[in-house]
Formats: sequence, C-alpha cells, structure tokens
Amino acid sequence: MSYTLEFMNQLWQLDAGGRARLKRNAGQSYGEARNVYDVFFRMLPHGVPDYAYDDYFLVATLFSIGTRLPREQQHESRAAQPLNPKESFGAALRKEREQRNNQTGSLDRRFNALLDADREQLPFRLRQIVRLLASRQIMINWSQLLDDLQKWDHQDRYIQRRWAEHYYKK
Repeated sequence: MSYTLEFMNQLWQLDAGGRARLKRNAGQSYGEARNVYDVFFRMLPHGVPDYAYDDYFLVATLFSIGTRLPREQQHESRAAQPLNPKESFGAALRKEREQRNNQTGSLDRRFNALLDADREQLPFRLRQIVRLLASRQIMINWSQLLDDLQKWDHQDRYIQRRWAEHYYKK
C-alpha cells in the first residue's frame, strides 16, 4: 500500500476529537503546530520521509475542514459532488466556478494567487479555498492534492499548469 493511500485511510478513520485538533491547526505549518503531534504521528505511515511532513500535515489539517464525518453527512440536504479520481484541485474549483454564472472575478483572483503561491503562502491560500469548497459541498480529491503538493516546487511548475488547465479549459 502506498504512503498516500495508507494516510488517506487513516484520515477517514480519525475521530471527531482528532479532527477538531487538526482543524485548529489549519493554515499552520508542521513546525508551527500546537497540541496535535500525537494525532498526526499516529496517522502518518512509517517510512514517510521527513521532508514530506509539511505536505502530509497540510493535507491532514485541510481535510479536517474540507470533509465531514459520515454522521454529519446524513443531515445535509445536498449530496457532495464526486470527483473523478484523477481530477486535480483545479477541477474541484471549476465546479465552483461553473456555479457562479459569470460572477467569477473574486474566485479567479483567489485561484491565481494560489497558483502563484510559494511554499510559505500555500497553507493560507489553500485553507481559504478549501473552506469555500466545503461550504459549497464540493469534494476534493485529497490523495491527488497530497501528490500534487509534493511536486509543487518543481521548476517546470507542471502542477500549477495542470490545475490552471482544469480550472479554465472548457
């Protein structure tokens, strides 16, 4: 089993208390986190390299604000919109863009700021957008997001290009 898949399974099994502790740390880096290391390290698969901790931690905290426990989902009037397993974060945002009926200026600005974000700005930018998507019940492909974040700093910026293509292309 891959590290990403094992980690995603652990996230889905996390109890409400652990999720709440992660949620309080959303937008913080792994190094800035408070009162959550025990939750994080119990979920983190053995063998994940130290340099990847920030990405795993970011996804764990975003997951806690961007998903609901099965019990919480029973009370929702609208079903969450599923994503194709290979769709990117840009594809999730496209669903929000399509719902806005040509009122996309502020969303476009947020998305472009996200694409231009460096590693330090990424947690803040992603937290804003994940909260928006969660409020609209638009699902995020968490495994793909984790994989993409691990490649965010590639010199070719191919992750940012793919997200932009999935967001803007008709």
